[in-house]
Amino acid sequence: MHRPLAMGIDVGTGSVKAGLFLPGADSPAAYASQAYAQEPVPSRPTWAEVDTERWRTALLLAVDRLPAGLRAEVGSVGVTGLFPALIAMDSEGQALRPAILYSDRRSTAELEDLRARGLDRAIERVAGGEPTPGTTSALSYLWLSSNEPEVDVQARWFGHGTTWLGAWLTGQIAIDASNASMTGLYDTRAGGWSDALMAELAIDPARWPPIVGSGRPIGGLRPEVAGLLGLPVGTPVTLAGGDTACAAVGAGCADSGRCFLSSGTTDTLCLCLDEFRYDPRLFCAAHALPELWLSMAPTMYTGGALDWCGRLLGTASEDPAELVLALAESLPAGGGGVVFLPYLMGERSPVRDPLAKGVLHGLGPATGPAEVARAVVDGGALAIRTCLDALRGTSEPPAHITIVGRPASSAVLNRARAAATGVPVVALEFEEATLLGAAACGAQAAGLISRTGELTEPYLRHTSRFEPDPQAAAAYERLLPLYTDLYAALKERDLFARLPHPG
Repeated sequence: MHRPLAMGIDVGTGSVKAGLFLPGADSPAAYASQAYAQEPVPSRPTWAEVDTERWRTALLLAVDRLPAGLRAEVGSVGVTGLFPALIAMDSEGQALRPAILYSDRRSTAELEDLRARGLDRAIERVAGGEPTPGTTSALSYLWLSSNEPEVDVQARWFGHGTTWLGAWLTGQIAIDASNASMTGLYDTRAGGWSDALMAELAIDPARWPPIVGSGRPIGGLRPEVAGLLGLPVGTPVTLAGGDTACAAVGAGCADSGRCFLSSGTTDTLCLCLDEFRYDPRLFCAAHALPELWLSMAPTMYTGGALDWCGRLLGTASEDPAELVLALAESLPAGGGGVVFLPYLMGERSPVRDPLAKGVLHGLGPATGPAEVARAVVDGGALAIRTCLDALRGTSEPPAHITIVGRPASSAVLNRARAAATGVPVVALEFEEATLLGAAACGAQAAGLISRTGELTEPYLRHTSRFEPDPQAAAAYERLLPLYTDLYAALKERDLFARLPHPG
């Protein structure tokens, strides 16, 4: 008799991934990914949202690519995804409008109102992070209730992307603790919704889902959905956590003091903690695993800046970042003579500024594609350095940083990250740590394994290590004050807010 397979589902930025994993194996039994388009909202440059039907379609296509025979052997499903992504839902869990994503900045007026009332600090202390448009989904809700009251009236539930997906898969409404941590309404230290915060914000707690930990399933696959996916009816489904929390599981960061970087469109540097620790420059969220927390320093668009730069330089490649990395490799760290602030979509950590913009400083007649590419790589590395400096304020420096995600295989990026931070970088060869972590949480909750490490540990044996290069490290030390002073000078003169709107 075959041992059941653990399925992971990851609804990410731009693609949905599905994988099948066998405990004890060091490679997935099957894996598939399906891209989806996240189109800009016309005349709304600060908005970032996606129709949930794009997620559902991409999921069906991705799962359909997995061998039917293996799908029939699935014994658990663990679900993760980008977070936060606020969704207004009816009583059945159907989305009433597109999901408002973490990178959305429409709720700046709501944030200013909270600040005027002194509520931003209350949220910060209880929820574990300063409220930020998009990243704090309570702000997105407050915007929706003011600007789309008809949706607010129709909605029975407000949750995140995995709440919606879990409802479709099982018919049950729930949210996990790591996702709840990013609402601004959750008591991250004590656990559970904060009645005090909800009362201050005039938010009805009955409209927010029950919190179900990743240690138990929310329900079984509904027959009609099981038929569409080719999976056994009743397969236990677990809301494993937000993508960063699941990446921590997949990267083996299950002990206090472990540090990892979840690398993708955004880069999130995380430190695993055995207690809640508040720092105003960071976010402290519940881990996907019980009795653990993550001190998180998320950037907004450092990975996305690589793709942006590739498109700017005229590549038609499906992976624009490839051109940027190849060009950057032709110059040493800091060798382009240009400093780049990667704030194309604002910034979250340690700078909290939704109005910040990307900046290329130092352009001259000799500046060419290689110099711009080098600056973009250096700017991303320095952003991670500033995040690590903030994290170091809450703990001892880590022995190394584990890198997970699609860009983890880039030697150019990893050498830059090691040199800029002064900490060795260990890159996992298996890039889909988030998917692996979700599958592991689902398998443990369903009783297929007794601990998540039974599924994840074989993957942790395959790594590449990058030590800080002394010359590159010295170059980054020289660049760092210019990098931080450049932002401070622009902010002091209010030059970001004074920029004209495009179009």
